[in-house]
Amino acid sequence: MERNQLLESLSADTLTEIQSQLSQRDVQLSFTPEPTVNIAGRTMLVELFVDDVTTTPKVQPMLLADEISSKQSKKLHQHGIWFADARGNMFLSGTGFLINIEGRRGNYQTHPNKPSSISLFTGRRSQVIALLLSYDELLNQSRRTIATAAGTSVGTVQQTLELLEATHYLHPGASAVYFPDKQQLLSAWARSYAAGLGHQTKLLTAEGEVPEIDEEFLLSGEAAVADLLINPQTADLYVADRTTAALTMAKHKWRQSQDGNLIFRRQFWHTPKREVPPAIVYADLISHDSPRLTEVAREYAIGRLGV
Repeated sequence: MERNQLLESLSADTLTEIQSQLSQRDVQLSFTPEPTVNIAGRTMLVELFVDDVTTTPKVQPMLLADEISSKQSKKLHQHGIWFADARGNMFLSGTGFLINIEGRRGNYQTHPNKPSSISLFTGRRSQVIALLLSYDELLNQSRRTIATAAGTSVGTVQQTLELLEATHYLHPGASAVYFPDKQQLLSAWARSYAAGLGHQTKLLTAEGEVPEIDEEFLLSGEAAVADLLINPQTADLYVADRTTAALTMAKHKWRQSQDGNLIFRRQFWHTPKREVPPAIVYADLISHDSPRLTEVAREYAIGRLGV
């Protein structure tokens, strides 16, 4: 199995389980875009980005493997080395959290021709899915058109469509392909957003008054659905890059703050419409983990995404 396939088949599933273990704590985890070391065979050392509100965000090395024996896990544990295997055994320790799962012996088997649905929602593939969910007309456009819109390669689009079909999210109809259950795909994709694509696009956070429409950025999240709620308290602002975010923050006299209500994110898509794709607005809404915004997100999805 190629290096990137191993990363997808092991790290994506592992990250999802780890994040579920920490769902009640203010900790976000994500894998940096590229693994740093391929140890040997089906064992890999990756970099895990740990964003804990009580400490400074850091990059933490973590060992991934198909199987880590009890003897090996004890040695890793003694040296404080984070690890996880495909059977769900894992050890992670940090400020305010400890995960130590041992003894799982399931018959897990990775296979490139039988992809996990979770592997769909890694980085670039998540970008493709976001655009396909947002604009129905894109689904039956050329691979190159989709790639341009999503800011990815044609190869990534092809791989994503193949995985969508293999996991039954996409159905090849007689005259056109379609999502047989768009709501199910939206929900699965959006659940992975905060620790995946949402984290990768995050640039910086600021404190200030929630802005209205401006030429310097595109609004998402709470500020983009002002017609569905009164007095939005937060905003997700999409800009070209970190420099643009910093200049915009200075212009509006917003103060950079780790716990700020304004989140600057990197725009990755390219479409004729000057808006944040509706699926991303939906994901930004539910990523705030607020019952109020979750209800607003449901209403927004019905109106803009038809689900």
